[in-house]
Amino acid sequence: MVTQAPQYRGDIAPDGNIVPFPVEPRDVTSPAAIDKLAQASGVEITRDALRARGVLIRSDKKSQFLEDPDFDERHPNVEVIARAGVGHDNIHKGRAARRGISTVSTPGPSSEPVAQHALMLLLALARKMPQNMQHLRKGEWAKKLPEVKPLNTKTMTLGIIGRGRIGQTLETMAGPHFKDIIFADKRDLPGRVSLEELMSRVDAVSVHVDGKKPVVTRELLALAKPGLIIVNTARGAVVDTEALVQAMTEKGVLVGTDVFRLEEKDMFEKDPALAELVRHPNFFGSCHTAASDDATEEALGLEAAQRVIEFAQQATVNPENIPGHTLPRLKPDEESGEFGNGNGEHHTPIIRMALTHESVPGVLATVTGIVAAHHVNIAKLTNVEGGQFDDHQLAMTVADMEKATETTALKIRRAIEEALHPYKSRLLTFAD
Repeated sequence: MVTQAPQYRGDIAPDGNIVPFPVEPRDVTSPAAIDKLAQASGVEITRDALRARGVLIRSDKKSQFLEDPDFDERHPNVEVIARAGVGHDNIHKGRAARRGISTVSTPGPSSEPVAQHALMLLLALARKMPQNMQHLRKGEWAKKLPEVKPLNTKTMTLGIIGRGRIGQTLETMAGPHFKDIIFADKRDLPGRVSLEELMSRVDAVSVHVDGKKPVVTRELLALAKPGLIIVNTARGAVVDTEALVQAMTEKGVLVGTDVFRLEEKDMFEKDPALAELVRHPNFFGSCHTAASDDATEEALGLEAAQRVIEFAQQATVNPENIPGHTLPRLKPDEESGEFGNGNGEHHTPIIRMALTHESVPGVLATVTGIVAAHHVNIAKLTNVEGGQFDDHQLAMTVADMEKATETTALKIRRAIEEALHPYKSRLLTFAD
């Protein structure tokens, strides 16, 4: 019979006490997510940034704390940051990685609502809804005017820039509405076209890429057909706003957007180009609400909470800023019911040591040598290479130690810290 995986008790603190993993929810307020954290074994909720080792964020711009020069003093213990949403606009992934901090996001729950929103904008612009509404608000009946004459999307080619989860979902949703769909992507995917070819061929385009620099540039817009429809539900910065306004005026481009390069209360005073964009008669948009319905917000919060809980309880998260960190989960073998790493090796790891460190030769030899010197057996040793940031390449090593006392495990960790100087080190304990 298959039994449950061993229950996480907490981490061994330097003083030898077993302590829970503190998580700060910040602006993730979903009751279901908070309850999930509260119910997780070995995890506690904290509002004290000095204690927090895990952080959940949504859209709080104050969460750009990795930009803060005093970050290390204000958040000295953070090991994982989970964003309840797509992308890392308010997390600097490189700076996090250089501190050994894992960062994760939760793109899954928002894929369908964002794709729905993009399709809504595409169809609304094609049916000339902005122009119709402008006349109706003035009390004018404008049915015979050419500017309100709708376009038939069945005669149009749609281009999708970025064929990730949302781009693929939109492709499926939009298929019945458009004559043809093509896509551009930075990855070498079968069927992709260049950005230049896409922009010169399509009648409508939807943008689904992350980043802080324009992908849709002035040069790219120069290739667009007159009357092109452009929709952006990704990131405001990936489209050149000034060039977009110019194309709206000179080429009759129709624009629908849910995102802006600056999003705050006085954004239009601070950024006149944004004010010009939203006041243009060819504009139709929303206030970054594509994934803000209650059901999606709750799902995003739950997934972010789950990612942090996995990190807390097993150190098995696959960080997006340290690609390649896929580490073994503790789970029972399907046949024997004994605990293992899902590869047929059966054991009950009492203490798991997790190290985030710079990728240098000799790490495994050092770890195994120190553990052996303390007469402890390593049931499973895993080492994975991470991403390169500046001159640093990160790695993570996980050692499941059998029959090690908490006192001995502390001695092992101290010896390894003196030898390797890891960015982060943990000793996770589990119930027998």
